[in-house]
Amino acid sequence: MSESQRIATPTEASLRERRRKRSTSTVSVSVASESSDVESTSKTKKREKGKKNIAWCDDVSDAESGDKGNQPEDEMSANARRFYKIVRGLVPMKSETIRVSDRKIIRENADLLMENVVQMAGVIKELRHTIKKKEEELRDATEKAAKTVSTPVFSYADRLKVGKNTVNNVRVNENSFPVRIESKTAGKSAEFVKNIVMRTVDPIKNNIAVKNVRSTKSGDLVVDCARKEDAEKIKKSLLIKAKDDVEVREIKKRWPRVRIDRISKELNAKDLHETILGHNDFIGTFCGNDVDKFKTNFKQLAVFESKNSKDTYSAIFEVNPILRKEILDRPIYLNWQRVFARDHFSILQCFQCYDFGHLSKNCKVKEQICGKCGGKHSFKDCKSKNTSCIVCVRSNKDKKHAPVNVDHDAKSQSCPTMNRIKNAILSNIDFYGQ
Repeated sequence: MSESQRIATPTEASLRERRRKRSTSTVSVSVASESSDVESTSKTKKREKGKKNIAWCDDVSDAESGDKGNQPEDEMSANARRFYKIVRGLVPMKSETIRVSDRKIIRENADLLMENVVQMAGVIKELRHTIKKKEEELRDATEKAAKTVSTPVFSYADRLKVGKNTVNNVRVNENSFPVRIESKTAGKSAEFVKNIVMRTVDPIKNNIAVKNVRSTKSGDLVVDCARKEDAEKIKKSLLIKAKDDVEVREIKKRWPRVRIDRISKELNAKDLHETILGHNDFIGTFCGNDVDKFKTNFKQLAVFESKNSKDTYSAIFEVNPILRKEILDRPIYLNWQRVFARDHFSILQCFQCYDFGHLSKNCKVKEQICGKCGGKHSFKDCKSKNTSCIVCVRSNKDKKHAPVNVDHDAKSQSCPTMNRIKNAILSNIDFYGQ
């Protein structure tokens, strides 16, 4: 054997040995891989089986264990978990008394219930967090606004647009421009007039903004417009197209009234105008320091003694809408005292029949009506346990307005009929300046 062969022989043997080891290693790795896959698959199936049987409530419980709050949703979740464990304990995986199908249904429903409870608790927590965040943002914004608020300077045009929003706790809407429409034919209802108006006037085509349409006791129709030009358009259209059927006129609103209380009797009521004008520069600016002009724009209607003090009195004035805003926004100085004006609005109610618009001394009903139950006796002598507002009962019988609840007495400030009448009166008061 040559030297080259002797050298090659070990190399070939080595190569054969290496091939054998590599083959063995490959088989080993393959077997190990298959074994690992089988084991992994087995573990996955066990986990899935365990997850299906034990559900995820334990995971949720562990996740929430770090957040032991006292919020209602935490208590709800804890109760649901206890209920879940009780159900799972009562319905084991294997049982000789419960069928497999029944066990499956019970356990699936328990899983579904637990899932819904946990999801609901999560939603509640998120909402609570969002609300808290919004409250903090609102508080910060309010504090910031309070620091930066300054007293605005209004022009005369601005004064026409601005006014108080409520009068005697009754909300006053923005100014409107009403048009009263009545039939020229006697005995026709407001519905008849309404049909004529709707056939004649097209709000879309004529760009008319209508805020409200209402009827009156006399059968007339009142259309409240958002702008003065809208009222003019309706009036013009009806005068051209329906002049033989209806009569149209704009309603001139009356001025609002204000009340000043606790005026010292040391100041004579006859000297009120001169004293107010002399002590309050903003009023002098409004009327050019002219007493007569001030009296025209600030008419004194009534003076009466205060209920709680014999040393003071109250005064009611009918006031120009622009001046009203000025007076309500600041104090009024009168010699040695400072007083404040407030809106004054009253509605007459008779305590004989409990209707509105007149007093008992002028009532045409001879019998006393009870304001609590509607019977024929006085309010103070009523022994009925049931409450029935006679005013609302009458309104429901008339059927001119939508039916209302009668379960209150006729003096109640929440009486829907009284509030409807109040709103109708307030709508005819010019709070903002036409």
